[in-house]
Amino acid sequence: MSILKGLGLFNLPPLIRDHAMTHLGRLIIAADAQTLDREQVSADGFVEGLAAARAVTPASIEALYLAIEHIAADRLKELLQ
Repeated sequence: MSILKGLGLFNLPPLIRDHAMTHLGRLIIAADAQTLDREQVSADGFVEGLAAARAVTPASIEALYLAIEHIAADRLKELLQ
């Protein structure tokens, strides 16, 4: 959770934050690399939709992309061990 707070994701509107947390949670629990890749594509698509709708600030979009990238990279390292 500290990475989420550090990236400012707690400043998102509640509904958007809940959906973002769902996507990030799916990355964290991905059972294998293929599932992780699929969930990362889904999470990126969610953020693209937010950006297209201009639903949140550009800084929040960047923070979401960074969180997705960071969490997915960490999970992939765990899966490859």
